[in-house]
Amino acid sequence: EAAYGHYFAAESRCIETSDDFIQNSYTGTSAGGRCLRVQCPDAGARVQIAVGASGAWHDCPTNGAAGTISISGYKGTVDCPAATDVCADTTLHLTTTAAPTTTTLAPTTTTTTPAPTTTTTTPAPT
Repeated sequence: EAAYGHYFAAESRCIETSDDFIQNSYTGTSAGGRCLRVQCPDAGARVQIAVGASGAWHDCPTNGAAGTISISGYKGTVDCPAATDVCADTTLHLTTTAAPTTTTLAPTTTTTTPAPTTTTTTPAPT
């Protein structure tokens, strides 16, 4: 199975490949389909595929359209599905977690100014 790039896991999907899709060091053919790892970056706008357990992620067409790609170390090709087909499954979406943002407010000082006092002097009667 490793020679053909199969990977069986929750993030794996059945992906069409050419019949001769196999590691460069092997010869042979098999039915044109593989169980490959799939992920959907950019909120499902595009597809990436990895071949085998330790395979690197390979970009399918960046506009999310279906297309054919070659994978380094393998003969043959992989037929990428359109993002609209495979990325409807949101469990394949990549999520990024931003570090929490902490805001420290400067201490506030309240100054109270007393109202001016008014003194009225009335002259004494004469």
